[in-house]
Amino acid sequence: MGCAETIHMRPQRVAEILEQSTTSAQAHLQESQDFEAAQLLMAVEQVDPEFATAQPLRARLPEDLLRREHPTALGSNVAFRPPADRSIPTRILLYFPDRILDLLDVVSFDMSSGLGAGAEVHLTRAMQLGGQGGFSFALGWFDHRALGGRQQVLTGAAIGPYATRYLVIGGGSTAGLQLVADQSTGIDTPYLPLYQEFRDYWEVGASAILFYGAAADVHPVEIVDFLAGFVLLDFLRDDFATTRGLRLSGTDKELLKRLHDVEGSPEMLGAYRAWSKSNREAE
Repeated sequence: MGCAETIHMRPQRVAEILEQSTTSAQAHLQESQDFEAAQLLMAVEQVDPEFATAQPLRARLPEDLLRREHPTALGSNVAFRPPADRSIPTRILLYFPDRILDLLDVVSFDMSSGLGAGAEVHLTRAMQLGGQGGFSFALGWFDHRALGGRQQVLTGAAIGPYATRYLVIGGGSTAGLQLVADQSTGIDTPYLPLYQEFRDYWEVGASAILFYGAAADVHPVEIVDFLAGFVLLDFLRDDFATTRGLRLSGTDKELLKRLHDVEGSPEMLGAYRAWSKSNREAE
C-alpha cells in the first residue's frame, strides 16, 4: 500500500505531507528539540522552498542547523546529533567505545554487482579522475558507520574538480533509510548539498565496476577526529558521551521517507511544484 501511494502520489497528497511535517516540526520546537525540527523542515524545504507555514518555523532555528543555507567546509562529516548533558560516570564509561567508533569512521568500503562499467580515483573531490555508469546493488560499511545495502543509479565523469553526474541512491543501513538524488555539472566544492548531507568531499579512494564492483575510501577528517578524541575534543559531534540520537517518532520517519521519495522523483516533484505554483498565482 505504501509503495503504491508513493508511486502515484498526487500533488494534493504531497501538500498534506508537507503540512503534517511542518506541524510535527512545530511540536518538536515547542519541546526545544531544534535538531529534530530542522530535520523535518529541511526535508520540507527540499520539496517546496516556499512552503508558507514552514517559513516562520525555519526562522526560529539556529543557523548552523540549516546546512543548505549555511554550509560548512567539513560538510557531511559533522554528525547531525544534538548535544547531551551526560553525567561524568557515563562519559567515562563511553570514552573507549567512542574511540573505537571514531576509528571505524576512518575507512569505508563496499562490494557491488549490477549492469554497469567504469572506474574512478579521487584524492579528495578536488582531484578526481574517471567515469562510471549503470545500475548496481552494494553491500558494505559506508560513510558514517552505515552498515547495510544500497541501490545506486549513476552516470557521471570527473576530471580534477570538474564533474558531471546523475545520481540516485536508496537503501537501508544502521544509519537509517536514505534516498539521495543529485543531478549537477560544474566544480565540486565541499559546500554543495551532496557533500553537506551525504558524501565526504575530503575522502581519498577509488571505485570500479564491470558487472561486479568494489569501492574503498579513507577519510582524513575522521582521522583527525579520532586523534582529537583522545584529548576529549569532538569537533565532528559524533561522540555518544556528549551527543544523543534524534528523537524522531515512527510518524516522523515515515514523513521523512515520503518527502525523500518525492524529492527523488522528478515526475512527482515537477507535478507538485507546477500545481503549487498554479495555486499561489490564483490566490
